[in-house]
Amino acid sequence: MSKKRTTEAPSRLARWIVGRLSVVSLSDGSPLITKILLNATLIAIVLLFLLLCVSYFLLGNENVAPRLVLVIGAVMYLCGVEWLYRTGNVRRAAKFLIAFYLFLSTMVLAGWGINAPIGILTLGFVILLTGIMLGARSIIPSTIITIAVLLAIQVSGTIGILKPDLSSLSKPSSYFDVVSYTVVFSVFALVSWLSGRQMEEALQRALEAEAALQKEKDLLADRLKEQTIKLRESQLAEMNQLYRFAELGQLSTVTMHDLANHLNVLALDLDDIQQRSHSSEALERAKESLSYLDAMVAEVRQQIYEDASPREFDAVALIKDMAPLFSKLTQRKSVRLDYTVSPRKATVKIMGDPLRLAQVVKVLVTNAIEAYDHSSLPDKRVAITITKQSSKARISVCDWGVGITKRQRTRIFHAFESTKPNGMGIGLFIAKKMVETHFNGTLKLARAADCTEFIIELPLQLQRKTHS
Repeated sequence: MSKKRTTEAPSRLARWIVGRLSVVSLSDGSPLITKILLNATLIAIVLLFLLLCVSYFLLGNENVAPRLVLVIGAVMYLCGVEWLYRTGNVRRAAKFLIAFYLFLSTMVLAGWGINAPIGILTLGFVILLTGIMLGARSIIPSTIITIAVLLAIQVSGTIGILKPDLSSLSKPSSYFDVVSYTVVFSVFALVSWLSGRQMEEALQRALEAEAALQKEKDLLADRLKEQTIKLRESQLAEMNQLYRFAELGQLSTVTMHDLANHLNVLALDLDDIQQRSHSSEALERAKESLSYLDAMVAEVRQQIYEDASPREFDAVALIKDMAPLFSKLTQRKSVRLDYTVSPRKATVKIMGDPLRLAQVVKVLVTNAIEAYDHSSLPDKRVAITITKQSSKARISVCDWGVGITKRQRTRIFHAFESTKPNGMGIGLFIAKKMVETHFNGTLKLARAADCTEFIIELPLQLQRKTHS
């Protein structure tokens, strides 16, 4: 969980930084400036259109008819630019708006000469808008176009194609000129202020993002250090656990060697007793248990010195043959073993090492029997159920003893965790590893309400088809 939270933190930070830096881009159409300037221009043209309509229709001034036609065309043009802006084509709308002001300045200069102040200021405004709305790359092309317009107007006037009205330049200045220049300068100031404010906001957001990134970097460094310490502690614990298992393995090897010697002596003693006295049922059971233990020692010895090859065996027969192994313990504890096979007389073929499965079953059954140590139930029994399903076998060991607490359930399969005061805590741990590693199966503790039930699920050895 901590690793997952650690890996998710940078992605959350990245999304936050992208959101904070998603400001108006000066090189991507500058939406805010485009919107304000477009709306202001459209309002001004509409007002001019209304004034011309009053002059033409109400006052009967027919001289404004050409201007009225031009203003109608300008309104339609700006409405088209507004549509481009609203459909998301901000950069294209900015280009058309700049083209409108370029056309406006060209008409002024063509009508009153290249020395007309309003025309020159409007051309400068075109260059300023281009740099703000389209980015620095567009400034040089815009300047070249502006110079070309001035040169074309001058050449056209020189060769007589255009005949600008130069009389206005000789007229004295008036308050109307002051108002005109004030409007132009106000527009310049507004555009410059908007551009500067956007740059300041973008810089502020970049600084905030950098600070957040540094903070997250420090946090990730602390988390990495913490995770490294936990990983080292976990590795050290695993090494200690492996060392304890290695010691246990060495001890088991010596124990098996000594056990084999004692079993040989015990077998000779039993044969001698049987020859001297009449055979009894107890003596036969002792010999069966001795044979089982002798086979187990042989299997363990083979596994110690060489790998045991998996083979096909019947799980039902294996578990039933283990009954003598538990007879003495069940008699001492007054516990009854109940075997159930479903379907009846079924043969459950498993591929693997029968000794390992026997060890797993022995651990489960022994634990189930010992669960009645502090129980006063009159009927003490352990139910062993073997169920053959379509593709797997299910072995269930169930008891009604002292039970397992909720806390013990979470660590029941951990190494060196035992529910018994004198238990070593490795039986269920090794049993689970055996089932998963050698049989590709599962061992789990069922959530039964009235009993403690361990369930082994193993894949069946399906009968293979032979081809002639």
